Amino acid sequence: MEASSVLMGSETMLVYAGLVASATSEEAIFPDALDQLAAYRTLHGITSEAHQATLDHLGLSNAQFSQQCALGEELEAYITVLRLALEGGTLGQIEAERIRKYREKYNVNDTMHLRALALMGFSADEFAARHRIAATEAFERYTQILLDAVDPDKAGPLDDERLLEHRAVHGISEEQHLSALDAIAWTQNAYEDRRVELLGSKLRQLCDERAAKQAELEAMDEQLQQNTRRLTKLALAGESSETQIDQLVASLHTVESEISVAQQRLHTHDERLIVAQEALDLREAELFEFDEAVRSDEAAV
Repeated sequence: MEASSVLMGSETMLVYAGLVASATSEEAIFPDALDQLAAYRTLHGITSEAHQATLDHLGLSNAQFSQQCALGEELEAYITVLRLALEGGTLGQIEAERIRKYREKYNVNDTMHLRALALMGFSADEFAARHRIAATEAFERYTQILLDAVDPDKAGPLDDERLLEHRAVHGISEEQHLSALDAIAWTQNAYEDRRVELLGSKLRQLCDERAAKQAELEAMDEQLQQNTRRLTKLALAGESSETQIDQLVASLHTVESEISVAQQRLHTHDERLIVAQEALDLREAELFEFDEAVRSDEAAV
């Protein structure tokens, strides 16, 4: 049967031809449009032969129709990736890297990328601007972390981990790191010296605090021993009342509880001491390597 006769013989087929023409008017047929066509075909019992006749009437081959459907699925998937990446309003380094890997894995070329952006209402320049804004915010945050790291009231042994994590997450290069130092009026060498100085001061402070806590613990232990000896003496003498013994036992339990709490605090403090020592050791090693590199460069000159 001729394609034209199939269409002219039924109002249903004329409507279907209009739906197909609308769906194929762009280079891609998106899944929702394809679902609409499938639902209409199911509702009106449109056969594969009638569908093919519609394509023939519109001057489309089955291969072209399938290609447009496949492209629509790819575009919709990529648009979903873009929407998720831009969910926060800007495009951070992690999101940009995720998009890059997706494009590389699924062969999303520049044409498809621009088409997806256009369908989302973005131009290439607007998309790039979102990335620049995120990069600027990340750089400003990194600069603030650097400032905190050299502030005696805010610096701590975990600052270096925070800096490294921020650099990894936002792709801050060594050049950008040096620019951030320059923005806060610090050279690399001066910054390293300052970190070693602050970490050393923090370590000494923690050592002094540990010594004080250890002395407190020893005093509690001495009190516990004195109370234990006193209780034993009273019990052996047989002259103490049950009330006196109960009071001493309660006192022993109180001191034991206080000692347990103090030991736990000392353990926590020791963990902080270890972290500070490790951070200081790492900084000193990095500073030594930096000095060695400088001396080597000077010798080469």
